[in-house]
Amino acid sequence: MADTVQKQSQELATQLWAIANELRGNMDASKFKNYILGVIFYRYLSEKTENYMNDLLKDDGISYRDALKNDEFASTVKEWSIEHLGYIIEPKYLWASLIDEIRGAEFSIEHFDKAISTLVESTIGQESEAAFDKLFDDMNLQDKDLGKEVSERTALIAKVMQKVNDISFNVDDAEMDVLGTAYMILISLFASDAGKKGGEFFTPTCASKLLARLATVGLDEVKNAADSCAGSGSLLLEVQNHLSTKKVGHFYATEKNGSNYNLLRMNLLMHGVPYKKFSCFNSDSIKTDNYYEDGEPLMFDIQVENPPYSAKFDQNGSLLDDPRFSSCGVLTPQGKADLMFLQSMIFHMAEDGRIAVLLPIGALFRGKYKENGKSDAEYIIRKHLIDNLNVIDAIIGLPPKMFHGAKLPVCVMVLKKKRNGNADNVLFIDASKFFSIEGQMNIITDEDTDRIVNAYIQRKNIKKFAYVASLDEIRQNKYDCNIPLYVDSSEKEPEVNVNQQAKTIQAVDTRLAEISKALHQCFLELGCVDAINPNVVDNLLSGKIRFKSDDNTPYSDWEATLLSDVLTERGQRSTGNEEVYSVSLTKGLVNQIEHLGRSYAASDTSKYKLTCPGDIIYTKSPTGDFKWGIVKQSSLDKDVIISPLYGVFIPQNPDIGFIIEAYFSSNVRAHNYLITQVRKGAKNTINVSNDEFLAKAIYLPTDEREQKKLANFIRLLDEQIELEGKRLEAYKNIRNGILQHTFM
Repeated sequence: MADTVQKQSQELATQLWAIANELRGNMDASKFKNYILGVIFYRYLSEKTENYMNDLLKDDGISYRDALKNDEFASTVKEWSIEHLGYIIEPKYLWASLIDEIRGAEFSIEHFDKAISTLVESTIGQESEAAFDKLFDDMNLQDKDLGKEVSERTALIAKVMQKVNDISFNVDDAEMDVLGTAYMILISLFASDAGKKGGEFFTPTCASKLLARLATVGLDEVKNAADSCAGSGSLLLEVQNHLSTKKVGHFYATEKNGSNYNLLRMNLLMHGVPYKKFSCFNSDSIKTDNYYEDGEPLMFDIQVENPPYSAKFDQNGSLLDDPRFSSCGVLTPQGKADLMFLQSMIFHMAEDGRIAVLLPIGALFRGKYKENGKSDAEYIIRKHLIDNLNVIDAIIGLPPKMFHGAKLPVCVMVLKKKRNGNADNVLFIDASKFFSIEGQMNIITDEDTDRIVNAYIQRKNIKKFAYVASLDEIRQNKYDCNIPLYVDSSEKEPEVNVNQQAKTIQAVDTRLAEISKALHQCFLELGCVDAINPNVVDNLLSGKIRFKSDDNTPYSDWEATLLSDVLTERGQRSTGNEEVYSVSLTKGLVNQIEHLGRSYAASDTSKYKLTCPGDIIYTKSPTGDFKWGIVKQSSLDKDVIISPLYGVFIPQNPDIGFIIEAYFSSNVRAHNYLITQVRKGAKNTINVSNDEFLAKAIYLPTDEREQKKLANFIRLLDEQIELEGKRLEAYKNIRNGILQHTFM
């Protein structure tokens, strides 16, 4: 069933994501998410209302819509709706009614705005008020980015609503929570698209699952669960999902960012968590402790958290009076709040409570012991957690590049008050090498997660992966909990074959001698006294210095040659059997999957362009010093396909193709016509059509014999550069090999 839900959810999320990309226009993804997620959420609330109330009223033989029009039923039905759902949606504001208005050309964005405000107003003064207060504020339907005129905004939102309405989903199927799961996937897509900014409110699903599994090992249900940096609520929902009964008595969540706070409450409601079963707070969890009831601190069975890494906080001295932090008598340094979040969680941990928290690796070892009694704050806090509280149960290192905005690796820290016979040790796991690449991010697969959780449960030494360290070992290391101190996961360097490297150098030297001799003849022919002249290639490419024919007669003059005279657009498309390639500045044509870790090709590659060995490819994207794009010749021995955005051209002969690539990649910039063309383009687009590219002229040798000499000369220089690098690398390997044998 889980696979079915995931598959259906992914399909639904893909549809919703396509809607978002089609309709958001120039609006930033992180902002447009408020509209599309808000519309989906409103549809959910509306259909939930109608389905739920119709079910309650079926024995009375009346529908929800008719009941609200009937004086006998209306007040009771409203009370039921407030009591069980927390809000009221009047019939004229139900989703189906709004869709009917759109179809009848009677819809206005102002009417939808009124529908939302009426829903929220129905909760004022009720127990549900906190759950719905300002819930839709980020979906500002008066925002000019949606359209300057009311009619424009109405048209856009109507399109969004129609697109969402076209998608079939069942809001009442708790076991098949397709919509809720799709909602989570969609949030993650917005987070990825928005980069670091969007990623701040979303913990990758694979990390959420790992924390939830570690926190719920052996548990069927819990009285409560909390997350004080809740973001979109994914961690809390994963906790519920990994309990065998899926029962959490009450959720507690704090989120500092207002937009994310709204998203958090929406997400909980979308996943069927009743408003009575969650308490959410919009505040800074270090500055304000919201978890008190009748003057007593709330104690939580499970706490999960992915706090902002190395966050800044107000180092107000009053924090030392806060019971969460007072026991250590110190505050972490500014910009390193990681252990402050941890201390807050520990303060609210129930006697049999558990914590699973994500922290940057630095929190494990920052802060040093000092003999003068003035040890660093983070050292003091770690010592307190180990010696006085003894709550650190396990520390698990994760791969780098798993989190938006955090390229450095992070770790999971698992904490317990009741250590179940493990009070004299801490389990260290190094899972940093177990991951898969997905786009530009690393993920831990279900298999990777199983490996970690099983090692945590078994709690025994596993070579290069897990180690049970005694508290005395940690004390000897001065409370430095850096994982490599306890788990040696390093791989032995392969032994260098010094003799083989020496043979490589010998072979390279032989070939370099041949190249040197050939180049010497070239330089003599060119009349260059000093062969090592940085201007030689540039002068050659501009025709200032020339090769001579075999009988010493001059070749015909170079001419301003239209590229259309020596290049022909290929114009062939994919046959469906070729691999997808991209163009790299340094490597030329490269396989997307091998070079980039994944394919960025469209699902339909029928319009992709075919390129064959020797072809010239022009990329119309600026990069680094080559703001006019990249011109490369295919050095492959096979046909491949590339993006239809590229230009693909067949050269008159391989040598002229090689010379054209050399021209556009050399320092001869003054006469490069593409420079003037690119200035006409947008920020990331070069305004050069294939016809315009071919219509320009560059000075080229016209005699094919001179073309061959020029091309071969440049090829010799390129080979010399490559071999010199290979020779240097071999010498480095010999050095390492000698050191290996010396210090064995």
